[in-house]
Amino acid sequence: VTEFMAQYKKLLPHLIPELVLLAEHDNELIAYLFALPDLAQVSRGEQLDTFIIKTLAVHPEWAGRGLAGIVAASVMARANALGFKNAVHALMLDSNHSRRISSHYSKHDIRRYALYTQAL
Repeated sequence: VTEFMAQYKKLLPHLIPELVLLAEHDNELIAYLFALPDLAQVSRGEQLDTFIIKTLAVHPEWAGRGLAGIVAASVMARANALGFKNAVHALMLDSNHSRRISSHYSKHDIRRYALYTQAL
């Protein structure tokens, strides 16, 4: 948790509340979406029109009910209302359900990565 907090604390001044959505049921967090403006776009001196969806998660007890799609659609609509024209769905696993959700909004990958592991 400490490493996570340190990594993301520097992003706080750049967060836009409309791009972070927490869904609750009976005071229990059941889904969330964390997105932020494309800060690399800003550093290149470009007009900010892109945001990055970093994390989309649904509590396992709520999986398969379409909640992730609803959360994603809500944030996409909010971003559009703020003037964003592009969304990057970051760090998607091929086997992840979120790829299916992203396919409703995008038709191509901008880059692909391979993850490797080694037992120590």
